[in-house]
Amino acid sequence: DLTDRPGTNQRHHADRPQLLGPRVRLHGDDRLAGPAAGRVPSPLADLVHVRELLGDPRATAALAGALDLGLPPRVAAAALEALGSKKDPALFDLFRRYAQHRRPEIRKVALDATGGLALPASVAVLIDALGDTDATVRAKAARILGERREKTAEEPLFRLLVRGDEAAGEPLGVVAGIGTAKKLLDLIGQVPDRALALTFGGCLLRADFGPEPLRVDVVKALGKLPGTEPVALLEDYDRGLAEKDDRPSRAEARRILEGRKAQ
Repeated sequence: DLTDRPGTNQRHHADRPQLLGPRVRLHGDDRLAGPAAGRVPSPLADLVHVRELLGDPRATAALAGALDLGLPPRVAAAALEALGSKKDPALFDLFRRYAQHRRPEIRKVALDATGGLALPASVAVLIDALGDTDATVRAKAARILGERREKTAEEPLFRLLVRGDEAAGEPLGVVAGIGTAKKLLDLIGQVPDRALALTFGGCLLRADFGPEPLRVDVVKALGKLPGTEPVALLEDYDRGLAEKDDRPSRAEARRILEGRKAQ
């Protein structure tokens, strides 16, 4: 079977949204069809036809209908990407179901599409994906949550980091509050050094992170971590501040950097 239908192959069963459209004739032949046809026409087996349809205003309903019927994986990915660019909230249920698809590469495309929707329900789908069995899917979900600066993802990202998943590092730095930052200071040696360094680095680059004594503690924590990553992050922090900014955390960062160079 060359097609994947999300209603049967998804990891968790969910109700199928009523997105099937009527038969659509484009360019003189049936490129996409709705339930009247009962099948996915063979021209969709070639990605060129999906790309060809993107400029047609009728393509959204037609592509959604074809995805609901089931498409070959590479075509499904292209169709999801195309529909995701529409940022249409009406497509949320379709994206949600494909985020549960059995193929991780399809789930990632669906998460991108879901993340493009300004809906609270989209956040729930992304947070749920932090528990995916595939590391690349978890990383995709974490990255999107970080890009959206979703504060509600703070605790789930923290739990992911505690489990040792490096994908949570940078996104958590974007959303971590005072309480989480203080808990992170106690995790040195318990979670991957690189993940912790990326989290601390993300915190320092935020103008809203503080107070200053906490910044100093985070800088000191970075200084305790081995490798070149903490050094690069401290250098980024120093360079990102105004020339005349003499805050204590900057002075501490420079002290650590000088010490590293002397080693």
